[in-house]
Amino acid sequence: MKSNRVHYLAYSVFLFFLALYLWGSAPSVMYHDSGELQAVALTGGITHPTGYPTFVMLGNMFGRIIPGDKGHRITVMSALFGALTLCFLFAVIMKLGMPAIYAALGAALFGFTLTFWCAAIRTEVYTLSCFFFSLGLWLTLRTLDKPSLSNLIITGVSLGLVLTNHLMFIIMVIFLLIVLLIREPAPGIKRMTHVSVLLLAFCFGLLPYLYLFWADSADLPLNYIDYTVEVRANQFGFTHESFNNPFERILWLVSSNEYKHNITSLNLRHLAKQIQHRGIYEYGYHYGPLALPLLFLGIVNLRRKLGGKWLIILGLFLISPIFGILFAKGRMIPVFTLPLTLCSAIILSLGSWRLTEWFGNKYRRAGARQNMLLLILLGALVVIPHAIRYHTGKSMHFPKHYKYEFEQAPHVETFVPSFRNHWEPRIYGESVLDAAPDSSMIIGKWNEITVFFYLHHSEGLRPDITLEPYSHVHYVRLLDWQERYGVNSHPFVFLFPVELLGKNLSVKDSLNVYGQNYIYFYNDSLPSDFNNQ
Repeated sequence: MKSNRVHYLAYSVFLFFLALYLWGSAPSVMYHDSGELQAVALTGGITHPTGYPTFVMLGNMFGRIIPGDKGHRITVMSALFGALTLCFLFAVIMKLGMPAIYAALGAALFGFTLTFWCAAIRTEVYTLSCFFFSLGLWLTLRTLDKPSLSNLIITGVSLGLVLTNHLMFIIMVIFLLIVLLIREPAPGIKRMTHVSVLLLAFCFGLLPYLYLFWADSADLPLNYIDYTVEVRANQFGFTHESFNNPFERILWLVSSNEYKHNITSLNLRHLAKQIQHRGIYEYGYHYGPLALPLLFLGIVNLRRKLGGKWLIILGLFLISPIFGILFAKGRMIPVFTLPLTLCSAIILSLGSWRLTEWFGNKYRRAGARQNMLLLILLGALVVIPHAIRYHTGKSMHFPKHYKYEFEQAPHVETFVPSFRNHWEPRIYGESVLDAAPDSSMIIGKWNEITVFFYLHHSEGLRPDITLEPYSHVHYVRLLDWQERYGVNSHPFVFLFPVELLGKNLSVKDSLNVYGQNYIYFYNDSLPSDFNNQ
């Protein structure tokens, strides 16, 4: 009967958050990376780094079986894996020996955090990453309790799958693999066999990366490598020879070499600033300042409450911010802080357990009061950080660089996060496609061109147009188009003022398509030398 109650509580957590995330989910295509992820998941291809092969393959399956708007189908996948993450986080906390009510508290705390909540109501890779890690952590704890060859295989595969999505958990995955290798109890040859099986299973979990090699060779219309890298400009250090090497192409994609990492500029001052930013996001916008004493209470009671597993949880907590400190800055900080946010939820649930336990020992017949205290803790740790985010976002005096901003637009402006009425990208995209001349090239920056990737490739709108995600090194592509077709019959349509290409260029015609959004028509010959503009 007790086991049934635990299952019902876990199912309740799953169903509640699935309903919450679906209620607030974006109804259709979105701007930025979300639009590209929706398009590639539905049609196949390669996304921006790290390629996210598992997300793309699962998204393609979801796109085929879920009804409704095609873009929303992929957002539903994000919501579903967000809710499943909380189920396995619930299982992790239970595996650590805490009562079910505190497992539900920890899962709910993480589910209500702003960054995870936002990731679950839009098309993003982060909920899938958190799902695989929480699954891998639960399987690791289970394997440590009951070592067996089958458990090692399943755990190794799951830890490999964590790294086929986002790499934010890579250091924590390596830590868990080391824990499994060190604590392998089998002696002699059997130990070597188990170690070999674990490592082989881990490598097997990485196999989805083979999809990238297939997709890169299949000449699919959406290939981030092809539409981003301009070899003639020696972009990202590519030469014609290296660009034709599939291994160098995929290595560049997976290792995210497009971005400037923080490692080269890391010093004590920079490190202190990074830690400060993470502290503000974690204990200002995620759990609020009241979480700090509970976190301290949880940390000091790790050894007494968790037995032999306390070092694993403490180790994960301590190393969880490292990847973000090394590689994230600006708007990327909140999402790269998710590993720390997840570990904090586990420790906060332990701190809440210890607090209510002390409360129960101090007062007789304190059962009802303990439950009330839990509700108060949940309310305080959820409402206060959202109130802080909401009011600092509205304030004109709060420092802008300390305000909460998700990685990409739209940003949440309501107290309860929701994108359920976010139709703007679809309306804008369809308006532009309606106005674009026949056989034109639409040129836009990444934040908006991805909407047209989705509408053009996934929904088949305007098959006559060509799309160009513009960077200044892509100017040569515009010249190629101009020479091949002529701009009188195949004009350029810019989604940004054409004057940004050069001071000597001017536009003869523009059109307001939606709100404050204009498109700019250009059917004169472009100068052959961009650098002289």
